[in-house]
Amino acid sequence: MVGLIIGVYASGPIWGRIVDRRGPRILLACGFMFLFGGYSGIRHLYDEGVPDDAAFQV
Repeated sequence: MVGLIIGVYASGPIWGRIVDRRGPRILLACGFMFLFGGYSGIRHLYDEGVPDDAAFQV
């Protein structure tokens, strides 16, 4: 969990530099595509269910 938090905050200056040089439009479009893809995958799993032969390790 700590690694995720460090990764988010450590990448902030990189994303800020991209926004300062190119503008927010590129990252906004990328963010939209990533969120759309992620939520579409979640929706697919919700609608179709988990396959019967899927193995989960707990």
